[in-house]
Amino acid sequence: LVIGAPVAALGAFAATRRPVAWTFVASVPVLLGLLLATRNRAAAVAAVAALAMLAWQARRTLGRRTLAAIAVVLLVGAMVVPSSYVDRFRALWNPASTHATAGLDVSTAGERLDLWSAGQDMAVQQPVFGVGPGNYPMFLPIYRAGADPLAAHSNYIQMAAETGFVGVVLYLALFTGTLVALGCIARSAATDWQRRAASMLQLAFVAYLAGGIFNSRHDFVLAYILAGWTVALQRSATSHASTAVAT
Repeated sequence: LVIGAPVAALGAFAATRRPVAWTFVASVPVLLGLLLATRNRAAAVAAVAALAMLAWQARRTLGRRTLAAIAVVLLVGAMVVPSSYVDRFRALWNPASTHATAGLDVSTAGERLDLWSAGQDMAVQQPVFGVGPGNYPMFLPIYRAGADPLAAHSNYIQMAAETGFVGVVLYLALFTGTLVALGCIARSAATDWQRRAASMLQLAFVAYLAGGIFNSRHDFVLAYILAGWTVALQRSATSHASTAVAT
C-alpha cells in the first residue's frame, strides 16, 4: 500500500487523459485509508520514511511557508490515525498495555527478535553463501528447536542468512545504487516528467527499504520491476541530455 501510493502518483503525472489521471489521484487516499485499516506497524514505518523523503525532496522546490503548511497537514493527519494503530506501537515500550491486541503485539515483537537472532546465527556460520535462497524457514527449526518454519521478518536478516554477507551487500548495493541514480535524475533531468518520475520512484524505494527492516519482502517482485523502470528512466534522461547537447 505504501509503495503503491507514489507509484499511483506517478501514474497521475504520466497520464495524458484526465479521467485516467483522476483515477490515479483518487487511488492514493484509498491506498492510505486501507493502510490505516490494516494497522501494520512495518507499513507505518515505511510511510513515515517516505514522508521524510518527500520533505527532503520538497526542500529544493518549495518555500519554507509551503513546507510549514505541509507539516500542519501532516500533523492534522496524524491526529486522525486510529488509536488502535498507535496502541500497537505503545505495546513495544509498555508490555503492560491492556488494549485489545496487546498480547499479540508484545509477542510478535519478541518473536521478531528471536527470528533475527536465528538469522544472525545462520549468517555467522555460513558467511559466504548462507543457507541457500529460500531456505531460512526450513533451517529455522534447526537453529531454534520447536520453531515454526517462518520467514525472518526482515529483508536484510533473511538475505544475510540465505545468501551470506556477500548476498546482502549485493542486495543493498542494488537498491542504494538505484536510490542514488534516481536522486541524480531528479536533480538534473531535462524534462519535468523525468524529474517527477524519479522523485516518485525514490519515494517508493524508500518505503520498500524502510518497511523491509521488519518484513521479509526481499523477493517482492514489484521492487525489481521498479528497479527496471529506474534503468529505463536513466537511459531516457541520458538520451534527452545527449540530444540537447547535440542540438
